[in-house]
Amino acid sequence: EDGIRDIGVTGVQTCALPICVIMPARNVGTMIGSVLRSFSPETWSVISTIAIIDNGSEDDTIEQIQGFLEATPAAGSKVLVLENGRNIGYGGSIKRGFRHHADTDCSFVAILHADDQCDPNAVIDRLLHAALKVPSTDVVLGVRVSKPQPGGSSFNSYRSFGNGAVSLAARLLVGSRAGDINTPITLVRREAVKRLPIDQFTSGILLHPQLNTVLTTEGRFPFAEIEVQWWDASHTERRPLNRMGIAILRGFATWMVWRRLLRRDVGAVLDRMNRLEVREDYRTPATEA
Repeated sequence: EDGIRDIGVTGVQTCALPICVIMPARNVGTMIGSVLRSFSPETWSVISTIAIIDNGSEDDTIEQIQGFLEATPAAGSKVLVLENGRNIGYGGSIKRGFRHHADTDCSFVAILHADDQCDPNAVIDRLLHAALKVPSTDVVLGVRVSKPQPGGSSFNSYRSFGNGAVSLAARLLVGSRAGDINTPITLVRREAVKRLPIDQFTSGILLHPQLNTVLTTEGRFPFAEIEVQWWDASHTERRPLNRMGIAILRGFATWMVWRRLLRRDVGAVLDRMNRLEVREDYRTPATEA
C-alpha cells in the first residue's frame, strides 16, 4: 500500500469531509473557463468552496469566470471570487486564500492552479484518498511526474531536473524528505492551517519552497505524498529559472544556519529568507520553478 492508487472520488464523498480550494489566478482568461468546466460532478460533490484569488488580472479572467457561472448556475454557490485589485504577488494570493478558508467549516484546504497543467479530478481524488488513509495525516503533497500530452506537451525536462536538484538540496540543507519541495499541489488539514505562520511567508513567487519546508521539517505536521501527472501549461511562461533556483538554495542555506543550527524562531528565519527572494511578479499561470 503506497497511498497512491486511484479509488475514485465517489468512493470518498460519503466521508463528509469537504475540501476548500485556493485557486490563484492572474491573466488566465484563456484557460480558467476550461479548467472549471473540467471539474466532474463527483469532484464538485466534495468541494465546499473554490476561492479564486484574482491577482489584478489585466485580461478577461473575471469575464471568463462569470461566463462559467452563468452557464453552470449549480456551481455558483461553491465559487467565490476574491479580487486583490492589484498584483500583491503570487504568495500574497495564496496567503489570502489560507486566511479566508481558515475560518470556514471545511476539513481540508487544497491549492490548485487555474491553468491546465494537470487533471484536477485526479488530483483531488488522490489528495483526499491519501489524507483519509491515515487519519493523523495533516498534509498531502503532490510529487509532479511528467505525462506527455497529445501534441507532444509534457513537463519541461529542464524544470523537472531543476525541481529534483532543489529537492535534493532541501534534503541536505534543511532536512526535508519531500520528493518535490517546490510542488504547488498541497492539501492541508484546516486545523493545521491555523498553526502555520501565514503572515511570515513570502508574498512572492517562492511561497511553496517556504511553505513546504515548514510543513515537512518541523515535526508538527505528519505528511504523505502522492504522484501527480503533470505537463506544461498551454500558456508557456519564460522565467529566469536559474535566478530562482539560486534564490531557493540561498533560502535553504539560511534555514540551515538560522533554524537548524542556531534554532531561531521560524518567523524570524522566514523574514531572513524573504530578503533573498527574486523579485518576480506572478504574471502568468506557469508559476513553478
